[in-house]
Amino acid sequence: MTQRQQSVVDRYNRSSTTELYEAYGKFSGKKREAWDKCKALRYKHNGKDLKIISANRYQFSAGCTYTNDEGKKCLLYITKAGTETIPMEG
Repeated sequence: MTQRQQSVVDRYNRSSTTELYEAYGKFSGKKREAWDKCKALRYKHNGKDLKIISANRYQFSAGCTYTNDEGKKCLLYITKAGTETIPMEG
């Protein structure tokens, strides 16, 4: 795991933000659409514990955990640019 990936996992583990309104209060329809896409990706991967990892005025990143085909726990990291799978165990 790279340092950047470890940082993402650490931020995911520290986050307790599980709803869009917790990060923004009021938010745009575009952010709602993006959050709905995150929920759809969680469902597609049979993921658990979807959280907002980071947020600023313009965008947010999210993640959820899931078990891959090899039975290993992974973090699905979701950003505006796409998704990344980060292994959480060796």
